[in-house]
Amino acid sequence: MFDPELAKIEFKDGILSLYQNPAPKSAYTLFPSHLIANAEHREAALANNQCTTAMALLGPLTRKLLAGKLMHSLSLLGWNLDD
Repeated sequence: MFDPELAKIEFKDGILSLYQNPAPKSAYTLFPSHLIANAEHREAALANNQCTTAMALLGPLTRKLLAGKLMHSLSLLGWNLDD
């Protein structure tokens, strides 16, 4: 699933630009393959989304880690790192 709603994907002068709709939907959608024919550009757009997602998830994780709450959070998820 893909979360940003893309209006346009453009490759110009060696730069791949992703244009999001100003009022995105609240639900996940399938990647809009019809916006770009080049498979490498499509993969680059998907990789960009994954990197952005990873950065968004790392913020809260880092704050909890620095606050000493990581072990408690992992135990709530059912992960036991004491073994």
